[in-house]
Amino acid sequence: MRATVPFGDCEARAWVPMGPAGLQLKELNRDPATGARTALLVSPPRAGVECKAQYHDGEEEFFCLAGTFTFDGVHWFRPGSYACFPPRVVHGARVQVPGGYRLYLRTRGSSDAVRVAEPTSDEPYRLDGRLDAPQALLL
Repeated sequence: MRATVPFGDCEARAWVPMGPAGLQLKELNRDPATGARTALLVSPPRAGVECKAQYHDGEEEFFCLAGTFTFDGVHWFRPGSYACFPPRVVHGARVQVPGGYRLYLRTRGSSDAVRVAEPTSDEPYRLDGRLDAPQALLL
């Protein structure tokens, strides 16, 4: 279970590097038993197109606070955009981050990324091929 946080000073929390390209995460809350978390995620601008196709065994939700980016080269996030990727939905086949971003991120279950070397689509899709529900919603 996530901890109760009646008031949190987000500015007092540290940014933690999350791999290459200056990606950083500021964890706001975490369930130690399941790995579910609430966090802020920032990226500086990045050049080119990156193939980072991946999925997670837990659900992942994003709300774009600032910046512009895409996971698939088709749907562009901007401030106010939202996406939800249920467990095992492949996304990130054509990542472009021309202006950097700042996201509110919430996960249910593990957010560990499992790489997909050869994605079958640039757009998000369920790993098992079922299309019984929308994979992502962008507002």
